[in-house]
Amino acid sequence: MGESIAFEGINNPEEIIAFEEMYKFFQAHRSIRRYKKQKVPNEILQKVFNAMQCAPTGRNMRSESFAVISDKVQLKELSGAIQETLTDDKAWGWLYGERLANLAKEFEAPVYFDAPHLIIVSSQLSSVIGIQNIANIITYGRLAAHSIGLGTCWNGWTQAGIELNPKIMKIARIRAKQFGAFTVGYPNYTLYRTPPRILKRVKGL
Repeated sequence: MGESIAFEGINNPEEIIAFEEMYKFFQAHRSIRRYKKQKVPNEILQKVFNAMQCAPTGRNMRSESFAVISDKVQLKELSGAIQETLTDDKAWGWLYGERLANLAKEFEAPVYFDAPHLIIVSSQLSSVIGIQNIANIITYGRLAAHSIGLGTCWNGWTQAGIELNPKIMKIARIRAKQFGAFTVGYPNYTLYRTPPRILKRVKGL
């Protein structure tokens, strides 16, 4: 089960961070698609992985595996395989073929916007709870990265590409039934406004 720890404020988490500050933090969170070439030090990436392991999983099974790809050649190869797979697929090619082709004129690894790192969370669970766990874990990781000045973006192209062509897993060096991925690196631009979000009406509230 792992070690259980205690710290000041654990019984009163509202004293650790006020809702108003947390809400502003959430509002400031953006998906980043342009990165500096600078790699993130391992000790900083480890903080992101530590936060990801705080995420809840169904029945506390903790069946997920983590991997980070930082090799430029491997990222380029993975990007190329996914781009080819999506472009050749009738539905995905119609949606993203032209966009990926345009991105390829600007980026060496267009699927990843030349991010220095790609984090993959995978699971051997074949049920829907597997992808729910992965989504929770990636959300924790992205918010943790945001808190230390890193930019991230959930990469659905990786998920779609591997689902269409499981052989791509060999390039990523993973074996799994469920998976999710997100890019991470230092943002190469500054944002000054929150993303537009229409507040939904809540039925019953």
